[in-house]
Amino acid sequence: MTQPQGNLLITLPDGVTLPVLPGALCADAPDPDLWYSAQPSRRAAAIRICRACPVIARCGQWADAAGVTSGIWGGRPYTPSWHGHAAADR
Repeated sequence: MTQPQGNLLITLPDGVTLPVLPGALCADAPDPDLWYSAQPSRRAAAIRICRACPVIARCGQWADAAGVTSGIWGGRPYTPSWHGHAAADR
């Protein structure tokens, strides 16, 4: 997995590696499951939070470089069919 320079990473107990992005609004969100919900209204709520986030561009860049295939990253939904299109849209 490639990683953009300058991002710190944290590995959760289940082995998932995530970027540490100081100032990210999702870090203080009361419901972190919003970013992985299958419900359109909950995913839309996550995207609204992302759009106000000061690190939205770095988050999306990390997701693109890491090959993320699930969740909301950088204000965009990532699914297996979406991967590869996100970088072209930025």
